[in-house]
Amino acid sequence: SPDGARFKRRLARSSEGEVWSATTLDGRDVAVKVVDIKQSTHYAALQPKWTNLAHPNIATVIEYATDNRFCYLTTELYGCDLTEKIKSAHAERLREDEAAAYFVQVLEA
Repeated sequence: SPDGARFKRRLARSSEGEVWSATTLDGRDVAVKVVDIKQSTHYAALQPKWTNLAHPNIATVIEYATDNRFCYLTTELYGCDLTEKIKSAHAERLREDEAAAYFVQVLEA
């Protein structure tokens, strides 16, 4: 597991892999997506771009790691369903300067 994270429970499963809740060595609760290394080439290509993204509707990537069998994508863990998080973020309209800042981040990614 990435940096010794302790997996707690599986949150989701898809054709691509599984998502687990985990606790890092420093006690932070995170989500870890575990994907077979054979299916993870697009993650490796996208990884450098994730570090520059900061948006309320995108889970912040904390760590990307691989071993001989799996790719691990560690992100912040929301205390609710991600769909609910996105809906609550849309309750308020973005200011124009906030929208412009997000647009620049996407263009640079």
